[in-house]
Amino acid sequence: MRRLFRSLIVLFLAFAASGLLATDFKMSDGAVITGDLVAPNDDGAVIKRASGGLTSRMAWDRFSQETLLELAKDPKLKEAVEAFIDTPANANANARPEIVVKDPPGKVSRPAKTPGLLSSLSTPAGLFILLVFVLANLYAGYEVAVYRNYPFAAVVGTSLILPVIGPLLFLCMPTRVREDVVLEGQFEAPQEVQNTGAQDLADAGLSGSGLALSAAKKAGPSAPQHATYKASDTEFNRAFFEKSFPLFFRVSKSDSDKDSILSIKSGKGEVVATRISRISSNEIGLVTQKGHEIQLRFADISEVQVRGKTV
Repeated sequence: MRRLFRSLIVLFLAFAASGLLATDFKMSDGAVITGDLVAPNDDGAVIKRASGGLTSRMAWDRFSQETLLELAKDPKLKEAVEAFIDTPANANANARPEIVVKDPPGKVSRPAKTPGLLSSLSTPAGLFILLVFVLANLYAGYEVAVYRNYPFAAVVGTSLILPVIGPLLFLCMPTRVREDVVLEGQFEAPQEVQNTGAQDLADAGLSGSGLALSAAKKAGPSAPQHATYKASDTEFNRAFFEKSFPLFFRVSKSDSDKDSILSIKSGKGEVVATRISRISSNEIGLVTQKGHEIQLRFADISEVQVRGKTV
């Protein structure tokens, strides 16, 4: 009796243990089979039901994905079942492939950053533009120095230190009047003035007597009449002034000529002169009524007028 009782207890424990060790296998059609795998291979496996009996060999694709993932944890079954495990549909749904843009062969890559003004001037083209700008600025300073009658060194030096601003400053300043200018070699008195008087009287045989002095006074040129000459009608040059205004080359004038003045208009304004102090092939020196000496270039003169002081 006791043996029979013990046998029943052993059978009960074995049945309970088999029920506890049994595994639930979910099928792809939704069915669930509880039991153990028997003789698994690449084609599938047989399930020994916990309730008893064996199933036919079932292919791995009949198992659900959840069951296959659990079976894949077993190293012995991993190789057989992993081919039937589907990759999750949303695993790479949000992962977009990275687009890599490659430059075509031979294309020059762009600089890392936009070059500034100073870096662009360091290039050959930038240095050439800078050199042209400096030379043009110095030439402008030279022209302003000639026009306003200022020292070349002062104007050009200022133009080099203050580009553009330097020439404009001197251009806005009044024309400089030079006093006590040393006569240069290229300025010569006209031959007509030097030969007037004693030389003419000597040619006439009147020199060396009181009659010669009287004749010299009578032979002296009379005061020029009022006249106006414009650049559009007259070519202003050395020959014109020597021929038309010999009276103004004299240091001293007679009483009848002392009231005559010479009004010359140019780009520097109007200059009222009482005497021509010097003349060259392209410039003329004038002594103003205040005793200052001004030089004018023939090319700058627009009008010449001779008149009396009271006019």
